Order: sequence, then structure tokens, then C-alpha cells
Amino acid sequence: MKQELLSKHKNKIINLIILLVAFNIAKSIYQKQMAAIAQVRDQVDAQVKNNEVLGEISAQEKKIGIYKDYLNSKKIDEVLRNISEFAQQCGLEVSSARPLPKQDSADYLVHTFQCNLVAKDYHAVGRFINLIESHPNVYTVEEFTLRYNETGEIALKGFPYDLAVRISTVFLKS
Repeated sequence: MKQELLSKHKNKIINLIILLVAFNIAKSIYQKQMAAIAQVRDQVDAQVKNNEVLGEISAQEKKIGIYKDYLNSKKIDEVLRNISEFAQQCGLEVSSARPLPKQDSADYLVHTFQCNLVAKDYHAVGRFINLIESHPNVYTVEEFTLRYNETGEIALKGFPYDLAVRISTVFLKS
């Protein structure tokens, strides 16, 4: 009876075995494809993160370029003209202004100017230094000396204070 049953359902058993083998093969292919898809998704996520970082770097480079252009927009004669204008606005008179040797580094140049001025009072000197230090072109008062001088031709004209000031500015190298 078992033989009869086997021979009667032989085709069904073979079909069932083929179906199970095909199912296992399909399952194996599906798992490999899902692993490949997961790997591609990880690669895409990594590339998206890289692109975000590169975008941030690009934005920072643009900002740096803008700052370089801004810092380097000033010329040496413009610096001297600005110092003269600041002195005039504050009621100071420029006795002399001369550039000092520049300080050269790998990334920037520092130009320094020695200026001698005369002032009517302390407040004018304070306004002058404030104008220099607050100017958008980045001027820095490195050193200043203020002396009271009651004698001399300039003092008799109402300018009793002698001011010696060293002003520097930075130029970035491209």
C-alpha cells in the first residue's frame, strides 16, 4: 500500500521537492540582494554626509575668501590717508607719518606706520585712538606715547600735547 501511495503521488512529491529547492534558492538570492541594497544605502548615506561636510567646507572657504578680500582691500596710501582723516576729525595735526619695515610671515604681512601728531587735549587723543581701533579695515594701535609740551611753536598755537603712535594693519597673502 505504501508503494501504491508512493507511485500514485510520485509526481506530487517530486514537484514538492522542486518547489522547496526553488524556495530555498529564491530565499538565498533575496537575502543576498537585501544585503547588497543595505550596503548601497550605507554608501549613499556616507556620500551624503561627505557632501554635507564638503558643502560646509566650501561655505567656509567662501567666507575666508570674502575676509581676505576685505582685509586686502586697503592700500598703503589709503592707510595713511585714513590716519590723516582721523586726525583731522579729532582736531589733531599730523607732524609726520612714515612706514616702518613690514613684517612678513607665511600667511600675512603686517604694515606698521610711525606717526607723530600734536593735540589740544586728552579727549582728542582718545577719539583718535577710538577711530583707529574701531575702523572696519582692522587698524591696531601698537604703541603710543603722549607728552605735555608747554614750550615750542606748536604749543603756542594751542597744541600742547605731543603724540607718537605706532599703527599697524594686516594684509593676508593669497
